[in-house]
Amino acid sequence: MASLAQHKRDCLQFLAKDFEEVHQWLDACFARFGPKHRHARHHRDGIRQAKELFGEAGGTAALIHILRDCMHVPNRIDYENGYVDALGLKKFWSTAAYIKYDDKGFEDLVKEHLKPSGLILWAFLRWEDAQGFLSAVTMYSSEEIAGLEEAWKESKSRLETDFTLTTSRAFIDFREASNVSAESRSYFESVLAKSPKTGEQVGDREFGIGYISIEALTNPLVFIDYELLEDMKPELPGTSAIEVARFAFPEVLAMPITMVGEPTQKTVTFVSRQKTMSVSNVRLRSTPEGTEVSYVIAANASGIVVSEIGDRFVLRNGIHRAFLLAQLGIKEIPCILVKEPGTVPFVASSYPTFAPPILLQPRQPMLTDFMRPELCIQAPIRRTQKVIRISADETMIPVE
Repeated sequence: MASLAQHKRDCLQFLAKDFEEVHQWLDACFARFGPKHRHARHHRDGIRQAKELFGEAGGTAALIHILRDCMHVPNRIDYENGYVDALGLKKFWSTAAYIKYDDKGFEDLVKEHLKPSGLILWAFLRWEDAQGFLSAVTMYSSEEIAGLEEAWKESKSRLETDFTLTTSRAFIDFREASNVSAESRSYFESVLAKSPKTGEQVGDREFGIGYISIEALTNPLVFIDYELLEDMKPELPGTSAIEVARFAFPEVLAMPITMVGEPTQKTVTFVSRQKTMSVSNVRLRSTPEGTEVSYVIAANASGIVVSEIGDRFVLRNGIHRAFLLAQLGIKEIPCILVKEPGTVPFVASSYPTFAPPILLQPRQPMLTDFMRPELCIQAPIRRTQKVIRISADETMIPVE
């Protein structure tokens, strides 16, 4: 357990002030609960309370204090549901992970939390839309947002003079590519065994699997969530061809989920920090007791999917995966290609997306635009959780 002197040194290092009053407030319950006091204030609600009591900088001091003690920032409910132990430490972390948490690891973690948590491609938004978006998803105040208008105008101006796009057909089927390793080829075959075969018609759509240039990818997402990227990084141990293939088409994803049932036993709520949590379609099965209704709650392991619509290649799924690969300098990434007729459809996502008219513009948003600082703004994104609620209701309705 870190001493008061250690907490003061940490804040002096990062904030140039020791914030002794914040540390004393966070640990005030030690007198009552001893080492198991952290459930009282060592969580995100505690940081919010510290901001109210000691100002914005005081909240940051509380964040640094909690990262030193807990090695992450728990939620209040994490103590109640057993996601963390009495010291606020994640139960599913290995002992080795805690042993290796040295001062360098702590400093890196603080820097990660203090930097902007999202990258917004705002050059494609009108100012009134950008204002509403920043107000809804970031922690900026209305005054701070108003002060960003000139920066947005500069981004918009840079976009309006930029018409450099890659329009060539950039997809290569993996069976036609000459440099695909035997291991990667075998993995792609296993992916195809679980999905429509290359060239197969499904309705009016045709499927294929192979490599596509990142320069050709139209991007529907308004922003990239750095927190999700950090969650994904352990899935990509390296950048060999087979490691990239397995990252692009994950087979199984582990994910912590909290389940809360209501006293009626007719409603259940699932909560996770992982945005990839999803619910399957309803399943019905006849049993001797009656009709069984079930769902599967799990991580969405869907890979990178691209729709070819006319002369455009629109990312439909796995957009953060594609961004992370592009960020690592990989020029051609694996994907499932779906050839579709008609115009660009609305792209469903857990994150805000551009409307179809924006994706149909002559200068549409591209994945590589996220790598251009003049078109984006880094901002502190509000942290969110994914919630799935399943409920069964009984009611009587008139039939005549």
